[in-house]
Amino acid sequence: MGTVSRTKGAVKLHLLLDHDGYLPSFACISDGKKHDVHIARLLSLAPGSIIAMDRGYNDYRLFANWTRNGVYFVTRLKDNADYLVLEQHPITGSCNIVCDETIYFAAPAAQKKCPFPLRRIVATDPTAASRLWC
Repeated sequence: MGTVSRTKGAVKLHLLLDHDGYLPSFACISDGKKHDVHIARLLSLAPGSIIAMDRGYNDYRLFANWTRNGVYFVTRLKDNADYLVLEQHPITGSCNIVCDETIYFAAPAAQKKCPFPLRRIVATDPTAASRLWC
């Protein structure tokens, strides 16, 4: 008897919502193997846009491009990200923010890809056991 091969299939929906009308302004369906950051590089974002993403989009050149174009983004840093603290900002109020810094990537390769200072904010979620890194 022959061997029956079974494979798994997957699709991803990459969706960009327009904040003003809450309607999709970009959508792409890809196979499950396509890395998320490849789709993010295709987007043309207006200055002032705010992107919230997971670590799957961690790309220092993309961060630099967005920073250069006035696009704001929120993500979690990689656990092994090497950075220098340029400035610590005061924390005011009784919110869940425990750290607010301006950082610069320390690794030469990361500095070359993203030569801009970035804001690093650490917040706690009282309902979760772990810290959120923004």
